[in-house]
Amino acid sequence: MKKWADNVVPIRDSRPFSAGYHDLVDNARIGLFRTNLKGDILYVNKCGLAMLGLENLDEAKPGDALAWYRNPEDRKTFLERLGKTGRIDQFEAECVTAKRESIVLLVNAVLEGDVITGAMIDISALKHKHEALIRREKRLADAQRIAHLGCWDWDIVTGELFWSDEVYRIFGLRPQEFGATYEDFLARIHPDDRRTVEERVNLSLADPGIPYSVSHRILLPDGAECKVFEKGEVTFDGFGKPVRMIGTVHPLIMRKQTEEELIRAYEEIQALKEKLEAENTYLREEVGLQHGAGEIIGDSEAIKNTMHRALQVARTSVTVLLTGETGTGKGIFAHFLHQNSGRADKPFVHVNCAGLPHNLIESELFGREKGAFTGSTARQIGRFELAHGGTIFLDEIGELPLELQAKLLRVIEDGKFERLGSPHSIKVDARIITSTNRNLEDEISEGRFREDLFFRLSVFPIIIPPLRERKADIPLLVEFFTHKCSKVHRKNIRHIPAQTMKSLENYGWPGNVRELMNVIERAVIVTQGTELQLAGQLSAHSIRSRKERGIEGSEKPAFKGLNGVERRHILETLQEAGWKIEGPGGAAQRLEMNPSTLRTRMKKLQIKRPETL
Repeated sequence: MKKWADNVVPIRDSRPFSAGYHDLVDNARIGLFRTNLKGDILYVNKCGLAMLGLENLDEAKPGDALAWYRNPEDRKTFLERLGKTGRIDQFEAECVTAKRESIVLLVNAVLEGDVITGAMIDISALKHKHEALIRREKRLADAQRIAHLGCWDWDIVTGELFWSDEVYRIFGLRPQEFGATYEDFLARIHPDDRRTVEERVNLSLADPGIPYSVSHRILLPDGAECKVFEKGEVTFDGFGKPVRMIGTVHPLIMRKQTEEELIRAYEEIQALKEKLEAENTYLREEVGLQHGAGEIIGDSEAIKNTMHRALQVARTSVTVLLTGETGTGKGIFAHFLHQNSGRADKPFVHVNCAGLPHNLIESELFGREKGAFTGSTARQIGRFELAHGGTIFLDEIGELPLELQAKLLRVIEDGKFERLGSPHSIKVDARIITSTNRNLEDEISEGRFREDLFFRLSVFPIIIPPLRERKADIPLLVEFFTHKCSKVHRKNIRHIPAQTMKSLENYGWPGNVRELMNVIERAVIVTQGTELQLAGQLSAHSIRSRKERGIEGSEKPAFKGLNGVERRHILETLQEAGWKIEGPGGAAQRLEMNPSTLRTRMKKLQIKRPETL
């Protein structure tokens, strides 16, 4: 679980806060509180109120703090430990909010007199992911037990040998009775078979082309013999040196099978092991995320409406198409949809279609079999298999090659696909979220995107508003990024000048939230004191929006041919007319068009008057 920095100090001074200090504490990203031993709530900051389901401190009743704990024993333990030492660190308790919802809090607190001062973090999501990780690892252990197929992992560099629970059962041992080394393993082999096993191991360690495969007898603790079949693979480093060997062991006496059946059972359990390990990797990455990462910051009507639409569709399984300009946070909204769905405890797999080479994207999405193409030396599980039961986010879907769009369409319609190099279909249940900053309707007209796929993806489209349409959120975003970057770069920035904030609010932000984040980080880096200083003047010429580039005659990729020529001509005429449409000297008169017709064409060609920064 997440550790708190040693420099997090509870509030000890009972004197009134200064205005600036009070504002800092009240808007902290962790919950801060003060209560007395009777359970009266003396103070809770905004973050703490949100955790506890309270609108304001006036809603709290005398003794309410005692009702936070779902389990009375947790409250008793908390007060006993606090009474003995005067402080408590990393205390984990399940609590109940004012809305009768269960959450898990991680609390640090100190006791002075009869006043408890502390800080708390909501770790409910991390707990759910941790529990899901444990469930998946148990599934793997159960699968091995049912199949009587044990797995082992030998670290050749350190000499450490790991056995799964099923291997211990096969050998009739308990973990404390095994030394966890290769030599201890050899000691359990029948003396007449020991040399054969060592020879097979040495052959596999010397030649990558010779897999480890051998049948031999083992000696059980009661003196009985058991014949087993072992199969394994060796991993070599860049210098051709063996560094790791993994494999399976199966008792032949318990289930009399042909070697072909054993190999088939090995492949099935190995596929399950690969999938579960891959799922666990994604879950560990999720658990490792810092608290608060990926938040949607904003109180503007534009962002509230977008979040409302996202919540409307989150609990369903329909496909969602997120559109918006670069840097608006489409990836964060995709994660928001997943976290608010019924699949929140399942994997969330993010695929950047624009970041994958066209010759590898099919194997990345759908997987491949060993030998599917030159250089394919091992089977690979695709991203769709990893997302089974969860969510797959296909970022920049407009970059997906046309030949793969038909395969994606089949996954959406039937939930089936084939690995590269395999004739067998795989069934998958994954919620699909896509995003693009392209106009897919124009891509369809240019023959670069399938119309049937577009209609399947856009069952519920959500447009992420650009930052210029949610300027009320800029102060919140500036404060958030300033605080975040100050911690990263070890700065003590406590004030943002009004003139600096005004400059940031007046800028057009063609790069949206991502550009704002970069500007703030540069400002934090160059700031020497406690007052934020911009690294330079904000200029519309340094980073130009699409609109501004269009004025200068550079065509958008989606507008080519006659549409591109028409768009360029209308833009040049509007510029010459000072963006006046009607009346003498207006663009409509110059183009010999009806003003309403001109406005219709402008809307069709996505021509808008540029903002003045």
